[in-house]
Amino acid sequence: MVPSERPRRAPGAVCLRSPARIAFGQLARPRQQVLQPAAMRAAVSLSMLLWLPTTLCAQSSSTWAAPIVTIRGEARLQLRQLTYLEGVATITGSLLDAATQEPLPNRRVSLRLEVASVRHRRVARTDPQGRFTVTLRTSEGVHLLAFDFAGDKLYAATRTPARMVDVSKPTIALRLSLPPRLDTSARQQQLKVEALLGEERIALPLALYLGDRPPKVLGLVRTRKDKPALLTIPTASLGPPGAKELSLRFSGDARYNAAQLRITSTLTTPVTITLRTERARVAADGRIVLVGGARDVLGPVKRAAISVEAMGRHVASATTADDGAFRVTLDAESFPPGLLDLRAVLSPNVSWRQPGRSPQVSVLIEPPRPIPLRLYATPAAMTALVLALLLGWRLRGHLRGDEGVETNEVEPLAGDDRPPPALRSGLTTAKNQRLRRQDFGLDGRVWDPVDGCPIIGATVALRDGEDRRVELESDAAGAFAVENLGAGPLALEVSCAGYVSERARLELPHRGNLRGLRIDLVPVRVRILELYRQVALDLLPKPRLWARWTPRDLLQHVRRADTTEPALEDLSALLERVYWSDAVAKEDDLHRARALAAVHPDRS
Repeated sequence: MVPSERPRRAPGAVCLRSPARIAFGQLARPRQQVLQPAAMRAAVSLSMLLWLPTTLCAQSSSTWAAPIVTIRGEARLQLRQLTYLEGVATITGSLLDAATQEPLPNRRVSLRLEVASVRHRRVARTDPQGRFTVTLRTSEGVHLLAFDFAGDKLYAATRTPARMVDVSKPTIALRLSLPPRLDTSARQQQLKVEALLGEERIALPLALYLGDRPPKVLGLVRTRKDKPALLTIPTASLGPPGAKELSLRFSGDARYNAAQLRITSTLTTPVTITLRTERARVAADGRIVLVGGARDVLGPVKRAAISVEAMGRHVASATTADDGAFRVTLDAESFPPGLLDLRAVLSPNVSWRQPGRSPQVSVLIEPPRPIPLRLYATPAAMTALVLALLLGWRLRGHLRGDEGVETNEVEPLAGDDRPPPALRSGLTTAKNQRLRRQDFGLDGRVWDPVDGCPIIGATVALRDGEDRRVELESDAAGAFAVENLGAGPLALEVSCAGYVSERARLELPHRGNLRGLRIDLVPVRVRILELYRQVALDLLPKPRLWARWTPRDLLQHVRRADTTEPALEDLSALLERVYWSDAVAKEDDLHRARALAAVHPDRS
């Protein structure tokens, strides 16, 4: 059985109240009087005229009016110390947040002290540590003592049960070190216990209880004077997971008054999540079916939110059934072919349940299968026929003998004959920037504009004016982020093997314009190909051939024309090695290509 838990609300949150409805039967009946028929009809008409607007207003307010809401936190009062000297009692207490044990300063607390028929009432205000002190003159003996906090906008009213205290005896303060969250996976819980008289530790027998109705004894301990005493309790004795209220009590003796300390903690439980795939291999147009379950120490986890992650991002959601099982279906075409790693993450729906992650599972997405020949033979034949007709139209001059002699004249570039411009690289800021007052951080991602994908493992180096260096590495999404940098100029350098490095000068702090940066790194082989294309344009018989000829075709053409140049041959050999070999291109290759391209004479 899942334990019930009263939800904790932060001060300032709200809870609903139902609006009141006015019913006709709730109207007060007038005193009976003897009326004539005409007078009776007039009285009924007047009553209807008065009742109808009231009923419409009541129905309108209950239907369309916004609900009235209010929320306040819970406070807790504690008696810390009571001393009596020469007829004057000094009482010290504290006002704390019941959930976080944080002090509540600048609050009014009232104290009530009764003896025989004499009643004393005093009002005090808490200091920054949440403590308050009340001093009053009274007689010796046993008194009835109670504290009262009237509440405010953030915290509800609270009071301590009236207790009998002997003002001639000092009252001790109890201290219990209890973390706000306990874990059921630990077999035992070790707690530190202290009994304080002022700021001095004293040795007293104490008992630790769980709950109030009825209280359950968790353990007995005797405090020490030299250091906190250790109290070890089995985790199983705390019961099922949920909010736990523990009370540390001293029953009193001939020297000291009885004392009690209440503290709240949450016993949490880990969650075990399983995940498996129905098929380890999936076609490119198939579906990935994931099946899993979630359990904790109480059994299946019901109606919990499950998030499925792949490639470092959320891809699907599910909700567990009553038996803790869930099922997720994904389209394989949404992912690239290859090995896909998947993981399920549980978001707890109660405060005493810990988040959970499943082990990683892998699915192999097969590459798309080619279309059978019989399905596209006819369209292929028609396409070949159209291409043959277009080729015949383009070669009509050769067939007539008009272009029998090859010419080396260079035609001007126009229209589609012009090659595309060089790829743009560098740093680009986000379009929709959120303005900030002062921002000392930056983030973004490193991108390959050629393949249109993030660059993994790129080095992002930052150097400030004092020559301090910070190095980052882009993750699987190409992203990087750094915070809390110093003010002043900043040198940014982004590099990766096989790519042309990019550098920029930045200034901190900024107003959000360095958030969401995109840094494009162009491959070295692409830059070398762009240089080679510019050199080759003025050597082609026709400029449009730049998109048809390979570097080897160009080199053969130049040699047949007996215009062989050593720089051009070296540049062609460099392009062949860099662009088609398996070796990673270096930036030194780009510098050498630029030097060879500069040696080649410009014929334009």
